[in-house]
Amino acid sequence: MSSINTEHLYRLLPAIYRLRDADQGYPLRALIDVFAAQAQVAESDIARLYENWFIETCDEWVVPYIGDLLGVRGLLPPQRAGWSQRALVANTLKYRQRKGTVPLLEQLVHDVTDWTARAVEFYNLVGMTQFLDHLRPWLGGTANLRELKDSTLVGSACDPMAYTPDVRLMSGTRQAPQQEGERPAGWSGRRLAGVGQGRPNLPNIGLYIWRLKPYRMVKATAYAQGEGRFSFNQLGIDMPLFNLPIDRKDFSSVAQEYELPEVLRSQALIDELAALQQALVDKREPAPGFFNPQSAFEIYEVGAINPISLDQVLIGDLSSWLDFTSLVDHLSQKNQDRLAPIEIVVDPKLGRMVSLKGKAVEKVTYSYAFSNDIGGGPYDRRQLQGGEVDTVTNPAVFGKVYPVSESASKNLKSALDDWVNDERPPTVIQIGGNDTYFMPAMGLAVELKGSQLVIQSANQCRPVIMGDLNITGDAATAELTLNGLLIAGQINISGNLGRLTIVDCTLAPGLKLKSHEVIYSPKTPSIIAENTTLSLQVKIDRSIVGPICMPRNIDSLIISDSIIDAPVPDTGKQLYALAGNAAGNIPGPPVCLERVTVFGKVKVLEIRSAENVLFTEPVSADRPDIGVLRNCYIPASPYIFRCENCLTDSNWLLPAFTSRRYGEPGYAQLGLTCPAQIRTGGALGAEIGVFNQLRQPQREAALLAQLEEYLRFGLEAGLIYVT
Repeated sequence: MSSINTEHLYRLLPAIYRLRDADQGYPLRALIDVFAAQAQVAESDIARLYENWFIETCDEWVVPYIGDLLGVRGLLPPQRAGWSQRALVANTLKYRQRKGTVPLLEQLVHDVTDWTARAVEFYNLVGMTQFLDHLRPWLGGTANLRELKDSTLVGSACDPMAYTPDVRLMSGTRQAPQQEGERPAGWSGRRLAGVGQGRPNLPNIGLYIWRLKPYRMVKATAYAQGEGRFSFNQLGIDMPLFNLPIDRKDFSSVAQEYELPEVLRSQALIDELAALQQALVDKREPAPGFFNPQSAFEIYEVGAINPISLDQVLIGDLSSWLDFTSLVDHLSQKNQDRLAPIEIVVDPKLGRMVSLKGKAVEKVTYSYAFSNDIGGGPYDRRQLQGGEVDTVTNPAVFGKVYPVSESASKNLKSALDDWVNDERPPTVIQIGGNDTYFMPAMGLAVELKGSQLVIQSANQCRPVIMGDLNITGDAATAELTLNGLLIAGQINISGNLGRLTIVDCTLAPGLKLKSHEVIYSPKTPSIIAENTTLSLQVKIDRSIVGPICMPRNIDSLIISDSIIDAPVPDTGKQLYALAGNAAGNIPGPPVCLERVTVFGKVKVLEIRSAENVLFTEPVSADRPDIGVLRNCYIPASPYIFRCENCLTDSNWLLPAFTSRRYGEPGYAQLGLTCPAQIRTGGALGAEIGVFNQLRQPQREAALLAQLEEYLRFGLEAGLIYVT
């Protein structure tokens, strides 16, 4: 505690001055209070000086200065980097001690970019005539067709096959932006690995990189598809299951497959389950893998406390699972060689499972992958935004909390009824766990009546709301905040609502609930506002939403770090992502956009500001001369906007995505074939769109700047992006 405070300084004054100050209402004490506050700031800064001597405890702005003392190259200022470079500086001396070793390159990628990597020496994959004094029999000239499991690894980071040498360079040089001012920070123009070019050669080292982050869903409600069929995804979407590796502390050896955030490979799971059974028979500790020490997935039957035993799980192909009777007969034949009868068949590629004995699956634990903490997800959401109240950190900030959880048989509707019975005080309704909640057929009515309400999930949880939310208000003071939810339905706004805030939520694009079944309906908007007043303010932050239909006369619509997706229907005609109605013949409200990717057409009254926004379809505004667009990509449009550093499409300057379908791991991620102008055309040389703050071009450039120092002479490294 600081020794410099107002009382301490005030008592240092002579008593006569303190008496006169009391007679005049303590103006001198108020002045001393200002001095004391500034003295405490100076004292705190002096105390931090000692902490700033050490890389482990220093402020982020000090990291480049300590790095400069060590001669670390390629460091960026914190505001341009967008990620911490502390690990790179802290481990620099260890890097130099292990210079030239392959595991060091994996640690370098991790510390510089926060990506996961596996380094492969391609000379080990070159088939060559064997030297009798140094035999390497695994480097044969032909593949062993009897080992069919190896075929699933061909071309991957764990490829065991041998190849003839490829004397081409690992890749061509990426084309740098034409103007110097457009180049990303740290641009070096170095060669990067292309797909299938020059990999198997003696001097080549490939760095396979995983950029997608795995997220763990714990005891989420499984989606019943009928007749003993279930999906891991709570919306019934086919999706691959991912491995969630334990944080790697030891980089003394090359990463194994189970240490990578990779899609779970069926053959690898089959082999490990067989090894687990053998270890059980031999009464020995199983080797580390996908199911040890942390299980890749867990399946819970109805009412069960413990998951189904792994010896009762079979890994199979469920791509054609509609003929359930034939499927069960086929899979049941595989029971003969099992120590225990098969209960569940799992397809990790599609995220499907089948219960052979008809038992219902209630809960599942699994991992999926995505680019960043956007939309509803089981990540840490505790953070203050612009001085607003952080109800995730402190749910009791309003004094009233209504907990909702499936285990307590407390659903969302009953919590709202209790809130109404208590005369609608400022309240937080917090939903715990990863359960699914079905709303009434006509939707759940949320009547605010001038009050303030927050409906949120607990931190690191992602509950699912199946159905519509009908929101009404009768005063400009009515405010509703939705935080951390996944909603398969619409949000219908009516009445006199003052403010609607959507944070860290997903309004599943193109999906809606119909008779307890999620159906694909791309023409269904996610947010509809009808008969609203001029006072309505809508803010959407770090969320994924479908089409937005709002009248032009509302106060404002502010969207940041989000995805607006109007899925393409079977007709192939692109719909409106943002407009006054679904047909797009009425303009939407004034908008402010920042770091947003928009899949679909846009028709609004005016764009007050847009920065780092990627529009995939034409944009129109009734008032194009109002506002300004900065660092955006805009398709060809007859409207002339006020633009700064914006890109317009041409025959070749078109955005490319890994996937445009919601639910897939690479959803909204810029593809590897996307032009460099889009990948580096955003603020500070980052990409345009929702993932601008990831600073991926800067991470790539920073990694390339470090690689040369730690490679042996004559070797060439290339980056190969797996995800």
